[in-house]
Amino acid sequence: MRLSLPYALLLAAAITLVLGYSGLVTFLGAHPWWAQSASWIGAIAGVAVGLVVWWLRVSRKLALGLVIVTLIAGGLAAYFGKAEFTASYAENGLAGRFWYDGWLVGLAAFTSLVAIGTGRQRAPDNTAARTG
Repeated sequence: MRLSLPYALLLAAAITLVLGYSGLVTFLGAHPWWAQSASWIGAIAGVAVGLVVWWLRVSRKLALGLVIVTLIAGGLAAYFGKAEFTASYAENGLAGRFWYDGWLVGLAAFTSLVAIGTGRQRAPDNTAARTG
């Protein structure tokens, strides 16, 4: 059973926020000071992406594929950003931005993934077929 769009978006945002506030995001590698803000920003951005995908009537397979690629890219940016930032003893600010922004992108993609995966697709627009 697929959820309607508002419920799917609320569920996705709630799951992302629970991950941030439960400490799981910190356990997975986010900085403790950034975990909650990254969860909020990621949840809001992920809901926005889910709305755009629904509004544009993008196919579920294409949307899920793009979101999974984005999730992997965000995870890699966060992982390598953290590795470089800690290796530089917190002096490489760009690596710190990659670490933080990678978590933002990853959490936004995760939120979109949950919303797209649980939500109903919008019916195709058949107005072109009706005009004639």
